[in-house]
Amino acid sequence: HALYQNKRLAKEKPANLKEALHWYREYLSSFPRATEAPNINYQLAELLLENGLFAEAAQEYEKTAYVYSVFDKGDKAGFAAVYAYRQHLKQVDKSDAELVRRDAIRVSLKFAKFYPKHKKATAVLANAVDELYDLKDYKQALTAARDLIKRFPGAAEEIRRSAWIVAAHSAYELKDYSEAEKAYTEVLGLIPEGDVSRKALIDNLVASIYKQGEAANRVKNYKRAADHFLRITTVAPTSSLRPTAEYDGAVALIKIEEWQGAATVLTGFRKSFPKHKLQPEVTKKLAFIYREDEKFALAAVEFERIEAESTDSALRQEV
Repeated sequence: HALYQNKRLAKEKPANLKEALHWYREYLSSFPRATEAPNINYQLAELLLENGLFAEAAQEYEKTAYVYSVFDKGDKAGFAAVYAYRQHLKQVDKSDAELVRRDAIRVSLKFAKFYPKHKKATAVLANAVDELYDLKDYKQALTAARDLIKRFPGAAEEIRRSAWIVAAHSAYELKDYSEAEKAYTEVLGLIPEGDVSRKALIDNLVASIYKQGEAANRVKNYKRAADHFLRITTVAPTSSLRPTAEYDGAVALIKIEEWQGAATVLTGFRKSFPKHKLQPEVTKKLAFIYREDEKFALAAVEFERIEAESTDSALRQEV
């Protein structure tokens, strides 16, 4: 190895490389449990890295970091394995790129788990989290993001924010809308008011809540559906989805005959969104509610309103 590194022996470099590799491997094969084995394995990995044999170097660094129970350079070897796989990724064809990228992610997750005190552990894990999401591996991305948030609470705010974003988006893609809501709420807590990214994240938060309402509707749990839809008014009062959510919340309340609650929501809708396209439907629903609740005077007012505002002659005649 020393001869290989000697600049005065440049012509003999290939032969010295071959010889050094042979004897390193011979030693490890003959004495795998020797006290010096971890260090010999580490030197083998270093030699491979020096010569640009990144795939082989990565494998030897990984072995050095995780196979030997005692080695004072284990953390360095673990980080070097990540680096070597990253370098190898630059060399491979596109057809092999994802496999190598997966290896890089795998050793990144392992490195953060086994060597959490290393100064690069958080950054390595954060990079793996982003890449898993980029690969659309939402399940593993969510798991890794949660792990980062839990095990590195003191990480830089930018890293924690990015992990929460991945957790939120991944949970949404996995249709775990309750988890997505929690994660989007955490993200928004880390983003200052006025930041341009807040609007899209608030929309995502609202969509997560709305999806929970839709799910409750599908199983005919209309009380829960209404609760979800109507929470949007409080959580994100300026959201473009708020009018639809309020209307759907009122419809859910009608289905369980909560007449007063439904009427309150719809009259509030009428005042808040006077030009909304659902206003004619609101009037019809209020007429129905008041009639069913035996508030005939109020019902009459709504029926008169339908007659006055409707362009449908058949509907006007019916009223």
